[in-house]
Amino acid sequence: MSGRSERTPAWGWTALSGLGLALPFLLVRYPPMGDLAFHEAAVSLLRHLGDPRFVPPGLYALNLGEPNQLFHLLAYALSFVASTDWACKLVVAASVVCLVTGAGSLAAHLGASRWVALIVAPLAYGWMARWGLVANLLGFGLLLGSLPVLDRGAREPSVRRAVHAALLMALLFLAHESSMVLAAGASALFVLRAPRRPWPVALALVPVVATGALAAIYRARAAGLKVPPLLDQQPIAYSLHDRVVGLPASLYSIGRWSPVLLAASVAVVVLLRVLSRPSAGPAGTPWRFVVLGLGCGLGYFVVPEVVMGATLVHQRLLPPAFAVLVAAALSRRAVSPRALPLVVLLPLGMLAATRHLFAEADRSYRDLDAVLARMEDGSATAQLDLTPRGPSLVAPVVGGAARALAVHGGRLMLTFTNSPTYPLTMPPERRWDEPARRMLMTPFAFAPSHDLTRFRYVLVWEPAARIRAVLDDAFAPEARRLAGQGSWLLYESTLPRVSVVAGDQPLPSPPPTPLATRVKALLAARGE
Repeated sequence: MSGRSERTPAWGWTALSGLGLALPFLLVRYPPMGDLAFHEAAVSLLRHLGDPRFVPPGLYALNLGEPNQLFHLLAYALSFVASTDWACKLVVAASVVCLVTGAGSLAAHLGASRWVALIVAPLAYGWMARWGLVANLLGFGLLLGSLPVLDRGAREPSVRRAVHAALLMALLFLAHESSMVLAAGASALFVLRAPRRPWPVALALVPVVATGALAAIYRARAAGLKVPPLLDQQPIAYSLHDRVVGLPASLYSIGRWSPVLLAASVAVVVLLRVLSRPSAGPAGTPWRFVVLGLGCGLGYFVVPEVVMGATLVHQRLLPPAFAVLVAAALSRRAVSPRALPLVVLLPLGMLAATRHLFAEADRSYRDLDAVLARMEDGSATAQLDLTPRGPSLVAPVVGGAARALAVHGGRLMLTFTNSPTYPLTMPPERRWDEPARRMLMTPFAFAPSHDLTRFRYVLVWEPAARIRAVLDDAFAPEARRLAGQGSWLLYESTLPRVSVVAGDQPLPSPPPTPLATRVKALLAARGE
């Protein structure tokens, strides 16, 4: 039997495993992915460009060709044959399959069983998915699949492989810039394997040069696209203790089960290492991949959380570190079929731990559908997450509310149009930076008498019944409730409003009464 025919069944079963893990993302109304609706909104706006009822003329400008847009482009293409929500879910599912098959390809390249991919597979449901970092999820899978290509290109350089590597870096740039940067770092390590002659070394360095060029072009173009709410974000000082304690959550984000799953994954790797036998092929540890994995892991501990307006930076380095180190730890090992239950239990455990999240998201988004049905297209909407919470580093923004923009267009108070990588931006004269800056971290700062002269709708997420009970009076008389379902409430302004394409307005002086003051007074009147 040829080597190709021996590998094919393993690749097929790995891909089938990826499809199985992708199914829950398709079976629910909407998956529990925080930022997914913001990305769907971009796809929907692209799909409806030219429709003045949905996309008010002059409100948005195209911003194509920047990094992190591959997800939007793929979903946009699918939106011609499916609704935008289904198009986005299909690309998410494809990203899950890409992650699993990419991990399998990396494992096979290092002489490990492709089933090692199932140790990495729970990451598809982890930190990236919970935050809804869809570009990161897609880029992560492509990164894992690209490492063997870049490694072979450095070992045996040629013009064809150099061109292939440059195109691969461009694809990673479109998927997620961080994936391209990590791939370039890997290429810099792999070049040490190139023959010690100028021409082969130059060919092996093509991915690094291509990355430098793409990054420089993006930095120059992005400088003018970053707007005040984005630039306001300051680096957060995470202590070493914070990062050590937060390591399991930065991989899996499933609460108390995160440390359990990480410990189980490490235990499975150790058991497979001990119980498996050396496989045929070159012996030894692939130190270049060990260094790559350790380098990414070190970055998690030393890189700031916010860099040049980009957030959650150091956490993005941990999944690649984990995946590469797992593959390197089991390199040149033949895993016995009897050990397969060990690796299969890990993704099954992740499915069990996240089952309630998918059920909750399914219920919540069905409730949201009923509320969104009461809205009209092309209006301005403010989204407020009024969930009672203590001080937090995380902005209280309910991501699901961005479906108002995806379904009805118009404009949204908090959206990603302030990001230089978003496929649509808002001209400076159209931006409403004042309410975005005021309410990003303090949604109760909403001032009905002022803000309802701009926003026609207010979409509220409020699970607490005691606060829901007084919100109608708190918004009155400037707004009336249109709908309520589950934890979602929809209010419509009763005031005359400025045009949806009008410019920003300063907060009056003295400032109007915020929603917080009204709610506190109403609760006090009820004896609460």
